[in-house]
Amino acid sequence: MHGLQIYKVVMHSELSGFVSGTLATISGDVNYQRSRATARGAPARNVVEGVMHGGVGLGRGVFHGITGLVSAPVRGAAQGGVAGFAKGLGRGLVGVAVKPTAGVFELAAKTAEGLRNTGKAAAELQQAGARLRLPRTLPAAGGALRPYNEAEALAFSLLRHVARGRYAHEPLLCSAQGKEAGTMLLLTELRLLLTRYDATLSPAGLIWQIMLRDLQGMRSHAEVHALILTVPSAAAPHNLVTREIGHHAEVTIFCAGETELASLREALALLIAR
Repeated sequence: MHGLQIYKVVMHSELSGFVSGTLATISGDVNYQRSRATARGAPARNVVEGVMHGGVGLGRGVFHGITGLVSAPVRGAAQGGVAGFAKGLGRGLVGVAVKPTAGVFELAAKTAEGLRNTGKAAAELQQAGARLRLPRTLPAAGGALRPYNEAEALAFSLLRHVARGRYAHEPLLCSAQGKEAGTMLLLTELRLLLTRYDATLSPAGLIWQIMLRDLQGMRSHAEVHALILTVPSAAAPHNLVTREIGHHAEVTIFCAGETELASLREALALLIAR
């Protein structure tokens, strides 16, 4: 349910409950008020329970309204004679009109309460049934299905969704965590990308990309877990340039650790050797 709809249901439930309680007070029947208070139990968890609880409240109002026509005058006569009888009769006539009406509003209040809690339960169920992990990386045609790997699944998801899925058709050859938290390097047959993801592992943007056709050379700096690539100056991301060599530039790419650097370097070397 949308927020505005839930707000309307909540307001209807609270208003109906207030009117029902006010009418019960107006009836002046202490026994009826005590019966309502005693029967007030746990909130209705859904629409069915709401209708059931409200139906009991309606029946209570009708029952006390009808029986009050007899019991109120008798009780009044026992306490005050003829004057008490007349007063009790008047109270019974008021009760026969007010108590069933209070029951109708109690039915409306309980039904609205059940409807509201049904919406909450559905939202909780939807949240509980939400995806607990990212989709598995699918193997290439003829490849074996490997055990689930969270890092691979994240890389696969980033490639599918970053830049509105522009690179989703390119096979993912390698991935490596970047030096900065929330970044990942993705290597396809055509390009090397640095992507960003948020705390929910959702794609948060493309930082830069280097086309592999522009790659002129590669060396590594193991001490700082970095790859140094040589590309044409015009093709180099400006924030990565560490040295200009004529019309070429060296760009430094930092990985999160030694393992990430080794895997990325090996994958790039295989592509260069083709």
